[in-house]
Amino acid sequence: MPRERILVLDDNESLRLGSVKILTDAGYLVESAENVQAAVALAQQQPFDALLADIYLPDTNGIEAFQKIRQALPDIAGIAMTGYSSWEVSMEAIRAGFAGFLVKPFPPEQLISAVVAALEQENLRRENARLRALVPLYELSRSFMGATDLSQVLNQVVTTVRTETRAEIASLMLLDDEHTELTIAAAEGLPPEIVETQRRAIGSSIAGLVAERGEAVMINDNAPLDQQLKSSLGKPELGSALSLPLRARGEVIGVLNLSRLRGIAPFTQSDLELAAVLAGQAAVAIDQARLIDVMRNLSETSQRLAGAFDLDDAANITLEAATQLSNTKRAAIWLVEDLSSQLTLFKSVGFTNEEQRQLKPPAFVSPADAVTVREREQQGVLWLPILRGDRKFGLLELHLSPDKRLRPDRLGVLKTLAHTAGALFESHRLRAREAIAFREIDLTLRRESNLQQVLERLLRQIAEACGAQQGAIFIRSGETGESNPWVELGGGAPAEVAREAIAANHAILSNSSDDPPRWTGSLIAAPLTVGTRVEGAIVLTHRDPRMFGPRHVNLLTVLSSSAALIVRNAQLYAWSEEKVISEERARMAREIHDGLAQDINFMLMRIKTLETATQMGKPVDWDKELAQLQETLQRDVREVRQTIFALRPVEIETRGFVPAIEKFVSDFGAANDIQVSMTIQGDATRLSPKAQSALYRLAQEALNNIRKHAHAENVSLAFEFDPTWATLTVCDDGVGFDQIKALDAARGRGSVGILQMRERTERAGGMFEIETAEGKGTTVRAKLLIH
Repeated sequence: MPRERILVLDDNESLRLGSVKILTDAGYLVESAENVQAAVALAQQQPFDALLADIYLPDTNGIEAFQKIRQALPDIAGIAMTGYSSWEVSMEAIRAGFAGFLVKPFPPEQLISAVVAALEQENLRRENARLRALVPLYELSRSFMGATDLSQVLNQVVTTVRTETRAEIASLMLLDDEHTELTIAAAEGLPPEIVETQRRAIGSSIAGLVAERGEAVMINDNAPLDQQLKSSLGKPELGSALSLPLRARGEVIGVLNLSRLRGIAPFTQSDLELAAVLAGQAAVAIDQARLIDVMRNLSETSQRLAGAFDLDDAANITLEAATQLSNTKRAAIWLVEDLSSQLTLFKSVGFTNEEQRQLKPPAFVSPADAVTVREREQQGVLWLPILRGDRKFGLLELHLSPDKRLRPDRLGVLKTLAHTAGALFESHRLRAREAIAFREIDLTLRRESNLQQVLERLLRQIAEACGAQQGAIFIRSGETGESNPWVELGGGAPAEVAREAIAANHAILSNSSDDPPRWTGSLIAAPLTVGTRVEGAIVLTHRDPRMFGPRHVNLLTVLSSSAALIVRNAQLYAWSEEKVISEERARMAREIHDGLAQDINFMLMRIKTLETATQMGKPVDWDKELAQLQETLQRDVREVRQTIFALRPVEIETRGFVPAIEKFVSDFGAANDIQVSMTIQGDATRLSPKAQSALYRLAQEALNNIRKHAHAENVSLAFEFDPTWATLTVCDDGVGFDQIKALDAARGRGSVGILQMRERTERAGGMFEIETAEGKGTTVRAKLLIH
């Protein structure tokens, strides 16, 4: 049954009342007026769907009346009535927007048919308008989906909504993080100074009231407003305005404002509906752009965390990201101590020393305890758990403004950040423990350079842990493979058990109570295994046949692994020392052979020649000869000093490669009165110990060759490091040489300096080259693998 509202305007009372009765009987809600003034008043008081108007009225004509009523009700359908039909009148009515035309008198069926047709036509017009509105809405959605930058999205929203609603002024205001104030984020039609400075508190203006209530408002001369909205009105030059809330995830995030100046048709209900749809799409797009921006920052933070150098660096990156996401300046990280399982303050930012001292460890917050999180957020403190699976690592503490509430998306990202930090903290802690363990092993080897003393201490500690009375550590001989006891406790242990454990490469448990020998009764043994290599075995005994069980076997197996690593490291350390000594001896032999030995031979031969000349009575210029011998001796003294200088301990182990090479180069230049410069490009910390030693020795040999042969005044060393290669380039401005002649001469006198440099480089898997010519200086380039 129809429930549309019809307004009948006719000065003929009988026809007016007759039309009212016909339409009322048909189910319509009908009001009537005898003049234009009364009809306009009714239209301003209540909405109507159709107007049935007489063309000829005493005060004006029906066409003008329809136009006046349409100012208040733009979507009303019109039907003209007249008793004096003409073509001109009909065309004028159609041009004015009337959907139907009736000639008096008319039967009831014709009246009802005309009303139904007019209403259907108006509904079609409205539907077409909505369909037309969907086109920009679709285009808007497409542009929104293609835009990820927040400022770009905001400007697109303002431009599109202003165009589609034909607004003179459009602005988009966003709520701050405290949800207390609106600021203009994008606008068109407003002066820049207003855009930059205008602020609206929640509840203190039209936009503030819309944000507070979450309901759209349409303002024009005829729109009803409550007293609070009326008191907030300003700018009398504005004829009509729309203010709509922007909602995302159930919360108001901002307000969309549209305005038309006076003298322009006011906004209609259709405009409000279209703007509401556009505002909904805009809110979704803004929320999406914000989320993309946050996720982009989180991705960058994750990449920075992955590259963190240590736990301290990871904590700094986490605090920086957390303060940016929550828009706060004060934050702290609490970590759980391994031994006490208590929370301790690890790192903080934004607190004074006094405030930091007053921070107290909070109770641990479960990630499922959402109520607790909300309560603490309202108190100005947000605590987020740092977890790895079910394991507790600590808390991320954020101090917020008392009235600040984090958006749900920000809170979710902060939880993700805390989870990511938990994984990184676990990794860095494990890495730190490994470093400490290796450092302890290294310190053990350094404190006790004697392997015998290291093993004695280990055996005592292992025996005490397992409750053994006697025992021994057996080490395999590298030459024969025989297992010999290196250290013993008490009466020692049977060698055949050690051989059995080594051959089986697994632990042994043996209990015997049948008249046991002095070292048996209960016995356990485990091999010292590093990878697939068995270095020896540990054997422990006790007189009580029931002393040892599976628990002791497992414990000894773990301890023997550590002991095996120490034994292997000690062996490698000793082997490395021997190799370094051998290389140093070979280098010294070359230095003495090429320099000091040849000079001594020369002086001996010269002295013999002078002696023969004297015996034969030949004249000798003793001043000249003695001066030459003195010069040779002085040169030899310098070379001896250089050899002693080269024997000084290289501090690569304690000071690092770069400081060690810098010291060597500086001392070399000072000792030889040569200007030496050095440059380093790239990361030298990734050099393996082998590459460090090779580069150091190559630089040493290159400079020594320059000292001996180049007569150079200036030398430059350049180190370049990339992910794969380390390159050393040494250039001098000396006399240079012919490579073929120099190599032939070197072979003839047994000097192998250049050949040794080439062999050292190629032995390390690198490449070696020389660029030189007589009178043009020399460039030596060695390229080694980093690892």
